[in-house]
Amino acid sequence: MKEAQSIEGRWHIYGEDKPAHYGTLICDPVTGLRLEVKELRSETVGDMMSSAFSHSWRNEPLTIQGWDADNHPIRLFGCCDEGGSHKAGVRTHEFYVKHAVTSLRVGTWTGLRSQRFRLYCSSLHNWMDRSYPRTLEANRPEDIEIEVRDGLKVVLGAVVRSSSRSGGSFKIDHGSWIGLWFDRDQPVHRVRSHECTAIVLLLSLLMGTPVALDDFSFLPEGTDRGITNERKLMEARGYCSHPRENRDKHFMRATYPAIAERSSEIFKAWFSLFESPDMKAVLDLYASVTYSDLYLTAEFLILAQALEAYHTACGRFSGNALPEADFVAFRERVKSSLSSSDFSLLKERFIFGNQKSYLAKLEEVIQAAPKQARTIISNPSTFAKVVKDLRNAYTHHVGSKAQKTRSEHDRMIPSLMDQARCLFEILLLAEARAPERAFDDIVREHSTAVTYDLSDHE
Repeated sequence: MKEAQSIEGRWHIYGEDKPAHYGTLICDPVTGLRLEVKELRSETVGDMMSSAFSHSWRNEPLTIQGWDADNHPIRLFGCCDEGGSHKAGVRTHEFYVKHAVTSLRVGTWTGLRSQRFRLYCSSLHNWMDRSYPRTLEANRPEDIEIEVRDGLKVVLGAVVRSSSRSGGSFKIDHGSWIGLWFDRDQPVHRVRSHECTAIVLLLSLLMGTPVALDDFSFLPEGTDRGITNERKLMEARGYCSHPRENRDKHFMRATYPAIAERSSEIFKAWFSLFESPDMKAVLDLYASVTYSDLYLTAEFLILAQALEAYHTACGRFSGNALPEADFVAFRERVKSSLSSSDFSLLKERFIFGNQKSYLAKLEEVIQAAPKQARTIISNPSTFAKVVKDLRNAYTHHVGSKAQKTRSEHDRMIPSLMDQARCLFEILLLAEARAPERAFDDIVREHSTAVTYDLSDHE
């Protein structure tokens, strides 16, 4: 949802075989969806005071069928009764709603399937940067199809809407969308949480700003082409829905024309990351700091953890400090030189004893990153040590040692966080095989960033 809206209509709150009652579905991109229904009913004073009457709803989530003012169906999923109020002759019901799907008459949330999905995202029109003719939709640019894996294409499309104006002239309204075209029906909830997330995160990296998902629509099950009778999904705010910024193409790291010749390679590489459970976990960490309002310390700790997780997940580094055979020989030498009771004290240590330290992993990641990372982090050893010490002071150590480290380095968190974020985004863009200019733009963004020392000075 891009903007807040209200849908007035009739709602079967007691079941589809029961009469409908008039009410309003309030859809807000930040606060989510709420349904308020007015029910006219005769009741005595005793009914109004009865706790059984006030709490007669079931606790499990409900599915509510509704009809808007134009008699078009709309189905609500995950509806939770939040109580309400009642005055003489009128009872107001209030529901929290998880998902709402327009143009849908029957079905369960997990049972919804489709082959065709369309996403409308913030700044997408500027990112595509295509020349649109000043004519009607019949002459709009052709859709661009990019095959990203067997059974799935990403489609970059355009829509030109025209509306009549006084004097017979027309107003031309341009827009762009991204399609996910599957060769067979897919669960809607999975596409929304998986492929849709992949698209939005990639656009965020290429544009250099968090991209908001304005609308998510799909065609009825079994429909493999066309754009009529789309079913629009409305839901509570997710991390693909906020914040939003309509960024100009000149301030983006890489618009579509800049990647057009390699678009298939980039999309394939990016979607392959989401097929790896380990890399998917790394990307979820990136999303959590991109789409959530967190304390600086929490954001720093997540980025610090994400860099270590990337070392393990990317598959290019060894997690062992020594070759396995050398470590086994070392362990046997230690075992033979100690008594059984002494060695038993060290046995648990040897389980993880051959793993590289956090410091070694972070230094290795920086050294292997594209050259632009060294422009942002000129001394990898110093940066890695400060990040390691500060992370440990919050997550591993307590007492005077941790307090001393925090007092020494807390004021550095904003600048460390900016460096860590830039490094992480360079690494992800490199995984996606983005053009060199995208890395250079991250360096430019870093050089013009302003950080503030929020610590207290005596």
